[in-house]
Amino acid sequence: MVFSSPIFILLFLPCFLILYHSFFLWYKVRKRRGYLWFSNLVLLLGSLFFYFWGETWFIFVMLGATILDYFCGLLIGYSRVYANRREIYSRRLAKGAVIISVVGNLIILGIFKYFNFAIDIMQNLLTNVFMFETSVHWIRIILPLGISFYT
Repeated sequence: MVFSSPIFILLFLPCFLILYHSFFLWYKVRKRRGYLWFSNLVLLLGSLFFYFWGETWFIFVMLGATILDYFCGLLIGYSRVYANRREIYSRRLAKGAVIISVVGNLIILGIFKYFNFAIDIMQNLLTNVFMFETSVHWIRIILPLGISFYT
């Protein structure tokens, strides 16, 4: 689904905006707590549906990166809550969570963005420099749409 396609403009966008704002206003008018959480859930599910429409199996990559970052964010928040009690351990926990999140996202980005490039370089090196003819066909990994934005 492309942003300029009629199915997006005439069907998906109006339905999504009506659903999002109706839940947002319903919770806000009733003065219930948690309307922001539910509105964010609707926003997340709408975004995942839009991404799922374009390429189905890439949604698992996006969900994996989202879950990894969510739990690392929880660890960072947990370390800030208990920062007064144990200063050293809370800083280590926060730094460890940030490192895990950054390394995990860089691994995902590296696999999908640079794997084909590295294989092509290795094949060219073997063929041109070492005069070793390779007939191995590597798996071509397709680049997911917008991977640089959510990793």
